[in-house]
Amino acid sequence: MVLFQRYSSRFFHLVAIITATLAFCIIPPLEVVSGGAISVTLAIASIPFLGLLIADKQWQWIKLPVWRWFLALMMLGFLSCLWALHPDRAIHVSHLVFNTVVPGIVFVVGLWYLTQKQSSWIVFAIVGGFLCGLAFLTEEYVSNGFVSRWWRFVVNRKEQDVFSLDLLNKSVQFMTPYSFAVAALCLRWCKPSFLVGAWIGIALVISQLHSLAGQLGFILGSVAMLLYYRTNGRIVNVFIALVMITPVIIPLLLMMIDDPFIHQYGPHLPLSSLHRLYIWQRYMLHLKHALPWGLGIGNTEHLDNLQNMPQALLDAHIEIPLRHPHNMWFQLYLELGFLGVILFAGFVICLLLGIHRLNHHLVFRSLCMASLVNYLFIGMVDYDMWRDRWITAAFMCIGVIGVGRNLNALSNQRKSTPFIPANTP
Repeated sequence: MVLFQRYSSRFFHLVAIITATLAFCIIPPLEVVSGGAISVTLAIASIPFLGLLIADKQWQWIKLPVWRWFLALMMLGFLSCLWALHPDRAIHVSHLVFNTVVPGIVFVVGLWYLTQKQSSWIVFAIVGGFLCGLAFLTEEYVSNGFVSRWWRFVVNRKEQDVFSLDLLNKSVQFMTPYSFAVAALCLRWCKPSFLVGAWIGIALVISQLHSLAGQLGFILGSVAMLLYYRTNGRIVNVFIALVMITPVIIPLLLMMIDDPFIHQYGPHLPLSSLHRLYIWQRYMLHLKHALPWGLGIGNTEHLDNLQNMPQALLDAHIEIPLRHPHNMWFQLYLELGFLGVILFAGFVICLLLGIHRLNHHLVFRSLCMASLVNYLFIGMVDYDMWRDRWITAAFMCIGVIGVGRNLNALSNQRKSTPFIPANTP
């Protein structure tokens, strides 16, 4: 029995490393043409990691605070189907979230359990996949979406003769937090001057693409990285305070957005920003009906019809489907109420403290903080919180950070890791 367990563990380790290598190679370029396919790819890659965790009997990670907060949030989302405004919609979204979250957790935890030698085998796949994704993003911009249009026509069976640069927005928003995680991974081999050059190159590529959220997120992530580094990590208390204050401030700020406010300041804003103001104003009308328990997971879609749309949006022929509030805190208020906001805030604080307490170099932790801040900012101005490609992006970043931590830890023991127990062999 012991012999069988030993060989089964080795088998699953080998298969897990192979599938992780393929996933990290495929997902970044695949995200450019088909964001929905990356969650399926991650789910397939997680299967051998599940076998690995079962073979090695590694389940202690469930007891860690970060996973307790996260699983409590997911459980609340599933239970909200009982009081949801539209139960069928809540059940559908819960099913999609479950199919994305469970493989993602297994994939991340499995990566963090890998040894230094095993992690070194997939480094080139991570870096190569990221560079391919960046090159692919540039190619789509230059060729006016040649591959994307081909993919939609051949694979999705959809006519797509007109390509808009807005279709690349989500890919930019995926690549910006992912770039900081990959940079943290490369610290073992790259000099700081090379990473600065790479940062400038990525910034130039992003600046040419029409993604204001991605650009601002990249800038804020860079600022967070520099502040964390210059203060030797002491600013983490400020980050935690911001996480606690932000859920309180956001509803107060959104209450200021009314029709006179939009008509006064809207003409001076980019259309994408005006778009957000209008959406937030429409959804704010439903907040008092949602609290304290929320409307149910996924129930912010099509809550309101389009009334009093700003003239600038009408002139630009911009469609505004009210599918989600484009702000994760606001969406939590509307769908899961006060308790959902508290659970998510606790989860984010655990992430901040977990990264801060990593047994690692200051530069590594600074880059990890940049990735997290970048991701959180984009979640505050774009994306449906339960979107499968957005959840997958988070797991990809955390997985890369785990591989980088395995490679560059300051000692052979795993101390104070946010996702697996300390002193795990």
